Amino acid sequence: MKAGEIVLVDWRDARGAETNRAGRPAVVISDDAIAPAHPRSVVLVPLTSKRDAAIAGLTVTLEPTAANGGAVRSYLLAHLVTATAVVRIKGRPGTYIEPRQLDELREAVALCVGAQR
Repeated sequence: MKAGEIVLVDWRDARGAETNRAGRPAVVISDDAIAPAHPRSVVLVPLTSKRDAAIAGLTVTLEPTAANGGAVRSYLLAHLVTATAVVRIKGRPGTYIEPRQLDELREAVALCVGAQR
């Protein structure tokens, strides 16, 4: 999997406030240069079409394009960044966000974890 790739994730056995849905889209943000060739886990940011889930400054808005396969405006939720076992990846539709969107997303994640102020 490559950074910026949109994948479908099975999070059905989530706990508490975690996402609990099969086939939920998410974007890989793991760094290609440091991730192992065959990782056991991957760092993801969930994608949603629900505007009310977005937090200003911590969300990247994704307009639908052929490259990302979207049908409606969606939101990348940096505040919900998570490491997920690769076995939870149930689909790879071959769609990607743009490099500038990946950069923006990584900056938002950095804010969430206190790595950037």
